[in-house]
Amino acid sequence: MPIDVTETDDDLPMARPPAGYTLLDEWTLGSADELASLRSDLGRRLEAEGASPTESLDDTPSKIVLIASELATNALHHGLPPTLVRLHRRAGSYLLEVADHDVAVTPVFAGRRVLGAGGLGLHLARELSLDVGWFADASSKTVWAVFDEAPDAAMRQAGSVSVRDDGVVVLVGEIDAALSERLEDVAHGAEDGHLRPALTIDASDVTFVDSTVVRFIALTYRSSGERVRIVGAPERLRFLVEVMGVRDLVDLVDQP
Repeated sequence: MPIDVTETDDDLPMARPPAGYTLLDEWTLGSADELASLRSDLGRRLEAEGASPTESLDDTPSKIVLIASELATNALHHGLPPTLVRLHRRAGSYLLEVADHDVAVTPVFAGRRVLGAGGLGLHLARELSLDVGWFADASSKTVWAVFDEAPDAAMRQAGSVSVRDDGVVVLVGEIDAALSERLEDVAHGAEDGHLRPALTIDASDVTFVDSTVVRFIALTYRSSGERVRIVGAPERLRFLVEVMGVRDLVDLVDQP
């Protein structure tokens, strides 16, 4: 089912997270280039707790890694650095907190935007977590999400974007906001100095994907006016395509 996105922005509930959690680890980020390291470190920390991410979104660790990446991306793009990510645990659940230092801006569930404008990270958090909220103090604001405890395992690979001679866009490894500029260039057909709209995406070697790719799909559709063909989309990408409202813009193909 697609995420229920309202016509206008909607306030995120202001509240402190539940009490009784113990801090497991924390990370400080200064740019989107550090998102891949965050996910790897977070995955290892969850593995040390007996639960590590897989390519499925059925397990809690994968949900935590995805939402940590989404909320950290929001904080890096719309807040003031540094961005702080904290993972807590108590019996039966995890607490994820992402903080930045722009206390003047209130986090909201983004209303309907122009295709590709982004702003759906909090919708994903609401969809995949048990509860979500935010609070602020004198110097920072924090968005938090609570997740049920659950186990599993896997490791990841740095992301890359390339365009084959036949115009197929090949995505490999972890695809996140650090690749936004490159993806925008490709979406607008800017490859080797001449226009070549990207209508086919090979995602068969993707190990992590967040809403950055959904924005890429939307921009590609707007640039070309044609449906985007995605080959070998992993389960996570199929989920994002469905819930973030771009399913009508793509054809999902298992094999080339």
